[in-house]
Amino acid sequence: MITRIVHLLVVGWRSAFEIVLLTVVVYYGYLYFRVSRGAKVLTGLAIVFLALTLISTLLKLAVIGWIIRSFSVFLAIALVVIFQPELRRALAELGGHPIFR
Repeated sequence: MITRIVHLLVVGWRSAFEIVLLTVVVYYGYLYFRVSRGAKVLTGLAIVFLALTLISTLLKLAVIGWIIRSFSVFLAIALVVIFQPELRRALAELGGHPIFR
């Protein structure tokens, strides 16, 4: 039992760190985009994407699942284009942070 705990601490700390890091990034991204004009667009896209993913998984629809996975690359590029002003503002704020001066 002790060896399992030690193994979990040695191997599992990276997973825990990754979860915490992703949680912080998503939370602050949410706080940033919440006040922008693109919040409704982002919310709508997220709802459609999650609904299609959930439906294709629950009903085991292979073609729709493949289409969602295939278009996810294009969706990432579309998000950069759609949220270009917000991303520019966020990078400008990050570059103006006192840590980077």
